[in-house]
Amino acid sequence: MIYKPLKMFAVLVLLTATITSAADPTQANDYDVVVIGGTPAGVAAAIAAARADKTVIIIEQAPVLGGVLSSGVLRLDDKYVESNSGVMEEFRQRVKAWHRNEMADDPLVQAHMKQDPRRVWNIAEGRAWEPHTAARVYAKMVAEHKSIATHFNEVAVDALVEGQRVTGVITRQRDNQGNLGPRRTYTGKVIIDATYEADLAEYADIPYRIGREARSKEEPHAGRIYTNYFRRVQGTLPATILPESTGIADHRSQAFTYRITAKDYGRPDHPYRLKEPPPGYDPGKYNWNRNSKPIIPNGKFDLLGINWGGDLVGHGTRWVLADWEERVEIEKIYRNHDLGYLYYIQTKGGSPNIGLPDDEFQDNGNFPYRLYVRQGRRIEGLYTLTESDLHKDLRGDGFRGPLLPDSVAIGVYGIDAHRVQGPDGRKEPAYGKGAAEGTLHLHDATGPYQIPYGVLVPKQHNGILFPVGISCTHVAMCSVRMEPVWSALGQAAGVAAALAIDNKQQLKDVPVEQIQDELLKQRCTLLFYTDLPGNAPTFGAVQKLSLLGAVAGPDIDDYNTAAKSEGLSTLEMNAYRFRPNELITLGEFSQMAVNGLQIPLSITASHFTDAPRGHPAYTYIETLYDYSTQSKQPFFDFEPSSDLKTALAHPDKKVSGAQAVRILSGLLKKKVPAHSNPDADLTRGEAAQLVYQYREPGDLPDLPEAPASFPGARETRSVSEASFSGSINPKSLPGVVLDDAIAKLTGNWSRSTSFKPHIGRGYIYSGQKDDSTKGDGKATATFRVQVPKSGRYQLLMAYSAHETRAKNVPVSVSSGDQRKDFVVDQTVSLPDGKHFRLVDTVDLAADTETIIQIFNSNTAGYVILDALQLLPIKQESNKND
Repeated sequence: MIYKPLKMFAVLVLLTATITSAADPTQANDYDVVVIGGTPAGVAAAIAAARADKTVIIIEQAPVLGGVLSSGVLRLDDKYVESNSGVMEEFRQRVKAWHRNEMADDPLVQAHMKQDPRRVWNIAEGRAWEPHTAARVYAKMVAEHKSIATHFNEVAVDALVEGQRVTGVITRQRDNQGNLGPRRTYTGKVIIDATYEADLAEYADIPYRIGREARSKEEPHAGRIYTNYFRRVQGTLPATILPESTGIADHRSQAFTYRITAKDYGRPDHPYRLKEPPPGYDPGKYNWNRNSKPIIPNGKFDLLGINWGGDLVGHGTRWVLADWEERVEIEKIYRNHDLGYLYYIQTKGGSPNIGLPDDEFQDNGNFPYRLYVRQGRRIEGLYTLTESDLHKDLRGDGFRGPLLPDSVAIGVYGIDAHRVQGPDGRKEPAYGKGAAEGTLHLHDATGPYQIPYGVLVPKQHNGILFPVGISCTHVAMCSVRMEPVWSALGQAAGVAAALAIDNKQQLKDVPVEQIQDELLKQRCTLLFYTDLPGNAPTFGAVQKLSLLGAVAGPDIDDYNTAAKSEGLSTLEMNAYRFRPNELITLGEFSQMAVNGLQIPLSITASHFTDAPRGHPAYTYIETLYDYSTQSKQPFFDFEPSSDLKTALAHPDKKVSGAQAVRILSGLLKKKVPAHSNPDADLTRGEAAQLVYQYREPGDLPDLPEAPASFPGARETRSVSEASFSGSINPKSLPGVVLDDAIAKLTGNWSRSTSFKPHIGRGYIYSGQKDDSTKGDGKATATFRVQVPKSGRYQLLMAYSAHETRAKNVPVSVSSGDQRKDFVVDQTVSLPDGKHFRLVDTVDLAADTETIIQIFNSNTAGYVILDALQLLPIKQESNKND
């Protein structure tokens, strides 16, 4: 794997960045948001930012918008039509309308009108199209936003960087032959690199990697691997890893290609038949089924050719790392290879009636504008997506990947890698030298998954987002690389850019919940359901509650998943439903209420014979019972046995509106308004909307920790050991409040809400309870802030004091050329009635960034981080509550 963390050579091959002079740009343009790449991700980013009244420019290398979707990739690789949302769904709906209205007479459109709407690549549903249709639709979508400008036939050749902030881009004009012209400079408050290559990472010296990581416990399919995908290997089951799969990392990328659009002219003497083979033509590289039928209107084909066709290995990494002059030569290699495929089809393939399309790419010899780059650079971001984030079984529940609450987009596609090497010939061995290597097709193991905001944001650099070249591994990119996913990430980038500008924040500091709320308004899906479209009344409530783990999923025991190599087959539609109109059970509602309101779990025993340990609702029903017994007005109904030793909870019983309101009132310790139809049983959708109203921290019950001197106090505490007193909104506090949620973390940290009151939605901790294990120094929490005025400040810390806490928590504060280091004893209680404790005073400068770090170096016990507060010395400390 090629990895570029800095400008030097190490064991792995490292890259260097060259930032050229910007002295000769011929034009300067300033915008709120500069988007490099008119790909689906770039268009979605621009539209999202424009909806927030931001001025935007899209710089696109081709003469049309749409990236590869208007340059030969003629279909949505979306697996489920329901997985599309946001701008991508708007695109699909417009294509659908175009086909049904303007092209209703096309035989293929008419045929697809009669097919299942969920059929992949259904033209009548807008899931496949002609290249010029995609270009037309994207042009119209962008033209509807007057604040978006577009410049075509330009490529980025450099970046403007001030310190570690990317402030602009230098471009050059580039025609269809690859000739470079004059330079231009564009500056912006936020830069979004939506190109497939992520070139700005190179120009701005942002750490990135290319190629394949080595196999690890998080990635059993990483590195060098031989599989039986796309070919028959005798004696193997589907989805089999073969010998000599060493898992070693390397620099290779999967095959790239030009996705040639071809047309059936119905006769062999059409004028678009190639008269001679291209240079280097070798018929042994290709294969074609003459019975292939057109897949899009006007008798057109997508000449993909995975193994013996258009795909070509060995030049992908070189393309990504090359400058635009060298890319001209690489384009010729791919062009000749793919024209060779068409020539083979017309000759040895027995289909002389097929040729280049007369009505596509007319200013480029009817050949696609863009090379199909399946993956480019991958930045080092705040979060790195791996195979285990996508896998149903490694960390998932058998249906989905693990829950990632900071989700800003979803992926619903198998881990799908085209080969990175070989085969060397048609007599291909099963594995080893000469065999196809690197192919992955993990559609059964990959589940619907979430993608967190941190993958878009570089670790060290400000002012720039990467919705395409995200922070992920090669294996993860093999699923993320589908255009619907990139489009969703682009829309998230546009929303985040606008919020950062409005909030005057760094991109890494934009609250994810704000991004999520805006994305939900724009009907973007953050967790996948097959029966919850963006215009559903319950869409927003269900999406947000789902990210809190408040929605009960299906039981894996109800599904026979053996020998389902393509997934769960027809059962998938049931497994991925929310079922908004079905009546909710007490077990489901208990999970929705406890997790949706973020109520700390409390279990004193296993009380109910019909909801014992192992039951999906066990922890939630027991928690409701524990809270209810402490209330002067118990709110949880159950059926005790005659001897009061056991009881029935009836977890499958339906929940009425009155019962739901009583439970919520009991949990919240306040009266919830009566339900409009108290006697009727609630549907799952109605229950979600009801709980969603009370999800904010200010509406949560107040559960403080016990005093540090309380005998037997411990990290996880039941309600019987606590009283209610408050949960604090950071915005309600004076001064500069730095909640743990905005800290950049390294090392092992865990999140909890066990001790209250806490600032915001919880706190983080690192370490162990015993005092014999010393902290290794790898767990760090870093805050970056710019104070409004220079001067001396009080630094206060919020934490839960206890005897199990560390007495020597290192803290470092740097501002300009000033640095101060000290330690905090977290066994010391906070002042009575206060939420913070003064730990030191510091001198801070307003014209520079202040960096505050908390470490676990040589600490013994738990290191707790809830929040920090900065107050000017002239402000009285008793105002911090």
